[in-house]
Formats: sequence, C-alpha cells, structure tokens
Amino acid sequence: MTVTTRDRGALVEPALPVEDCGFRMLQAEEYAAAMAFPETYRWQGSKRDRVRMAGNAVPCNMARDLVACAVESIS
Repeated sequence: MTVTTRDRGALVEPALPVEDCGFRMLQAEEYAAAMAFPETYRWQGSKRDRVRMAGNAVPCNMARDLVACAVESIS
C-alpha cells in the first residue's frame, strides 16, 4: 500500500440507504496501524509528515514474506 501526503485514503461506513453513507479521511494513526506499526510507536512532525513516513514504510509481515519467497526460490 502506498500512501501519499495528500488526503486520498478514506473509510466509507455503509448505512442504508446509500445516501446516508458516511465518509471521512484516514488519520495518520490509522495509516500506521495498516502498516503494522505498534500503538506505542512515537511519531514526530506534522500530520502530513506522519502520513508520509507511514506511507513509505514496508510492513514487517510483507518484508518477512518477501525474504521467505526469495530464499525459497534460491534453494
């Protein structure tokens, strides 16, 4: 998942009828949670900086799986 520094990601909360669906932008903490950062991780800078830093991260599980695939294909 790539996250830009502009508000582009959002959650849609469905309700019936469709006209009543809620919409809001994701917060920096929600981006960090999606990237598997622990809740205790300390962020510095503005909201835009935090979103940029979380968006440039590689989730731990993804890195682990990529290395496992590479090792498996070599052996």
